[in-house]
Amino acid sequence: MARSRWWGRSFVTAALLAAALALAAVAGAATGSKNSAKVAKDQFVWMLPVLPQSIDPAAYEGRQSSDIGPVWSAPLLRWKTIPADAKALQGPYGMEPFLADTYKKLPSGSWQFHLRDAKSPAGNTVTSADVKWTFDRIIANDAVARSLMAVGNMDMKSPIEIVDAKTFNLHITGATALAISPLRWYSMGILDSVEIKKHATDSDPWGKSWLKTNTATFGPYKVDAFQPGTSIVFSANPNFWAKPYFTKGVIRAIPDGGSRLQIMKSGGATHTNYLDYSQMADAAKDPKLEVFGGVSANQDSLVLNNRIKPFSDVRVRQAISMAIDRAAIVKSIYYGYGVPSTGQFAPAVPLSAASTYFKYDQAAAKKLLADAGFPNGLEFTATTNVGNPGNHVNDLAVLVQSQLAKIGVKMNIQPIASLTEHEAGQRAGKYEAALRGWRPGINDGAYTLFIFFYSKGLNTYPSGYVNADVDKSTLASITLEPGKRRDRAVNAAQKVINTEVPWTPLVQTVAQHIFAAGVKGYSPYPFDEMWIDRLSR
Repeated sequence: MARSRWWGRSFVTAALLAAALALAAVAGAATGSKNSAKVAKDQFVWMLPVLPQSIDPAAYEGRQSSDIGPVWSAPLLRWKTIPADAKALQGPYGMEPFLADTYKKLPSGSWQFHLRDAKSPAGNTVTSADVKWTFDRIIANDAVARSLMAVGNMDMKSPIEIVDAKTFNLHITGATALAISPLRWYSMGILDSVEIKKHATDSDPWGKSWLKTNTATFGPYKVDAFQPGTSIVFSANPNFWAKPYFTKGVIRAIPDGGSRLQIMKSGGATHTNYLDYSQMADAAKDPKLEVFGGVSANQDSLVLNNRIKPFSDVRVRQAISMAIDRAAIVKSIYYGYGVPSTGQFAPAVPLSAASTYFKYDQAAAKKLLADAGFPNGLEFTATTNVGNPGNHVNDLAVLVQSQLAKIGVKMNIQPIASLTEHEAGQRAGKYEAALRGWRPGINDGAYTLFIFFYSKGLNTYPSGYVNADVDKSTLASITLEPGKRRDRAVNAAQKVINTEVPWTPLVQTVAQHIFAAGVKGYSPYPFDEMWIDRLSR
């Protein structure tokens, strides 16, 4: 039997799924070969449900971008590895040098970094000028990284001061516990400005057109071929300072989870994730596979659009939350791979506090609906996409639909084929509700508030939640050093959001990874990053 590792829970095995496609043909599709169903030992074949339309690090398209970006990114720092069965994730300072070989905090509160001797695939040596150019490009083009810079109180006007060719200062404008944590984000990885400028034009000074389909980093890998939305072929950077075990690889978009599972069973791929949980349990029984369910701060949620009626009424949001039997969802949809959500923060996030309303009580839910003016229930539509949270979303939607029906709420289900379209629709406040996963990129209470519950937060858009008191506590917590004052500010905001239920978290999931047997080096990370250069076989 395959080894199945999961943080803190047991699971219920599922019946074997029927093969969706002939194994050799499917495996050949995964590897790009019509003749071979096997993967070379030094090749890493990774299957995802969706891939982005652009690999420019500044062009964020949701998880399809952040899943693949770390493969070739060269951040100054990276998360430290922790055991596969660890029960707690890395905190804000749980990092180690990567492109930088040393770093220190200056008396001013800014940070000084020294770069290692690293070269890009083009043969250019990294310099402080590359760092400055990269940060300037971020400020001009990258909304996600700009938001992270704001979280870290980085100077948005002049973030980088060059000391010499290998040394630079990162200017910090105020006290914060999160000054350097954002640096491990893949799109803050340092770019080879010398190479990119060769492909820039007067109308495109940042090389966006070229970077849409090419990479220019100092990281472990380079992209050799990219077919938007379909496939990526990559290989090792020949100039990387530490040769990775896997020297070449393919990332393929294969939407159907059952097909991905059968490819794994046939030996046609090295890794997949985003299976539904019956498939995960099935994979755990196969001796040719190794299944990990690592600790995660992700929560799969039903997000109600707080901007519109009836969800602008807190009583309706509370009623929806109370009508959902989370324990039943964990048992049936997740096959035990997860824990019922107890509050707006996932239990894995430090300082998470259980919510008064995160309990299953149909009678109380009906009363709240009646008090809100809906004694006969209400009707709304929830959108779904398999790219977030995964293939299990369809079964999850059906079960939530049936549970809400018991209090007179009719939830229609509208699948959206494109993850990019689904994200854009939520960002525009287009949908009444959506089923999706969400996870903080930094495992920290203040960061979680800032990114998901602050009214101007980068990822507040699915709910559109606004609360002045939460904004005040969030801004206070994000600018404080670790300590009791910071904890009090986080807890004050948590008390409000746990009562007002801006999101409807359902399940804290696991970090799902299915590897071919013998792959070593898996470690959980706060945003479920996967750095292939840390793996071997």
